[in-house]
Amino acid sequence: MVTGCKMEFKLKISQCGSNLMLLILIQLVVTSYGKPNVLFILVDDMGFNDVSYHGSTQTKTPNIDDLGTKGTVFTRHYTQPVCSPSRGALLTSKYAIHIGMQDGVIVGTVPAGLPLEERLMPAFFGDMGYFTHAIGKWHVGYYKNEYLPTKRGFDTFFGFYESGVDYYTHSRFTDHFFGLDLHWDTAASNTSQPIWGLFGNYTTDMLTQHAKNLIELRDETNPFFIYLSHRAVHHPTQCDTELINRFGGVWNATRRNYLAQVASVDDSVGELVQLLEGEGILDDTIVVVASDNGGQICQDCGQSNYPLRGGKNTNFEGGVRTPALIVGPGVQSGKTYSDYFHITDWLPTLMDAVGGDTRDLPDDVDGISQWDAISSDDRRGSEKGPRDEILVNIHNMYGEAAIIKGDYKLHYVLGGLHEGAASDWYYSTGPLNHTDRDRIYEMDGWILPVVNCSEPDDATACVFNPKEESVCLFNIKEDPCEYNNIADSEVEIVDELMERLAYFNSTMVPSILKPSDNQSNPALRDNVWGPWE
Repeated sequence: MVTGCKMEFKLKISQCGSNLMLLILIQLVVTSYGKPNVLFILVDDMGFNDVSYHGSTQTKTPNIDDLGTKGTVFTRHYTQPVCSPSRGALLTSKYAIHIGMQDGVIVGTVPAGLPLEERLMPAFFGDMGYFTHAIGKWHVGYYKNEYLPTKRGFDTFFGFYESGVDYYTHSRFTDHFFGLDLHWDTAASNTSQPIWGLFGNYTTDMLTQHAKNLIELRDETNPFFIYLSHRAVHHPTQCDTELINRFGGVWNATRRNYLAQVASVDDSVGELVQLLEGEGILDDTIVVVASDNGGQICQDCGQSNYPLRGGKNTNFEGGVRTPALIVGPGVQSGKTYSDYFHITDWLPTLMDAVGGDTRDLPDDVDGISQWDAISSDDRRGSEKGPRDEILVNIHNMYGEAAIIKGDYKLHYVLGGLHEGAASDWYYSTGPLNHTDRDRIYEMDGWILPVVNCSEPDDATACVFNPKEESVCLFNIKEDPCEYNNIADSEVEIVDELMERLAYFNSTMVPSILKPSDNQSNPALRDNVWGPWE
């Protein structure tokens, strides 16, 4: 019987086969004394206004907030505009244009994957003696066995290969095909092992419990690297009534149900932190919580990027500026980091944080280690972050591009924004009334007033003409809500940023996306999604 997000649930080791117990308990030959554990929690589609420390009067994220007070909170954390490209950028430390993922997500019927010549984050941690685990959403390709998580550096994987999995049945529809997408894989496996016995268990709880099992059964002679990539808070809004009732004061039903999903993730963070503390290893563990992109804006989604413009799948701030924090040994406590940090920066930053050598990374990574800027070590800590430029993306299929340099952000659009782009300002599920924007600061307690919007000026509004080339420029330091287009008055800056876009365009590799393949149909493989070539 399904009891929802906060059911009493204990994942039985036997349900995942004897290999799980064997692999978790195995004693590795390599020893890595002195290196901290790493728990990287990636939330799916959580909007800028969906954590209470950003001042939302609706969201309740006490556990995430508490971590923020003990570590460093990033107020300018940037990602790619959508799921697969962000995950690819995180795992490789490269912009989406440099791994062929600039044009969108890898749908489950597409024979494509994160290029095999790319070495991924877990492989570098494995080199340093870490036992590496991936839990939850993969979404960077699986059409061949070589693309599975355990073939890319993870010792174990428990989760789903694509997006869109039902929170209770763990199955999904993609291109009119239907099948189970829940797997347990180990590095020793030649194929994926489907898990049928967990029907009815809520996904967020199930993934959290698996992470807790791994921590409790860890090999204490080696540190662990756990990549917990949640299904939540991606729509549809499926959650338990008890959690929904926490938000009875929220009038919009879609927003209310969505906030219950946010609460389930926050509860998960609380449970894991409590376990780490109970195991006596909290002070020896680096914890990261971040969203993969901005919240999706649609009638039945419920996310909010307020007061930023736009949402998921756009280059506006609401699509790529997300909540993120880090806490753990060596991290400055109570710090608000307002310099630029890009999702590609996590790999080199974390390698520095655990005492690795970033010279082991490929020469062509786009990520920059920001450890010196957030380290509590007085010998390393610096006031200014090292990043002054961010390529937001170049999307050839849509004819859209954006780049940030210094205080300025340039948007280039050829032929108008793509259909369905959420390019307006939204409080939750409806358009934002600009007179209400100060409500973000009404909540009592610890709030980061990270966004102070300028006044919108209709005379300088950024309008993209569907029949011609359009360029808009914003001073996002003074105008983070992207109200006022200053392209006409800052021609030299426009020219400079267009030159930078031209340079990045010259370095772009071809898109890896391909047409769907009917051989992906899970009906051909016992109704289970998995590799088909």
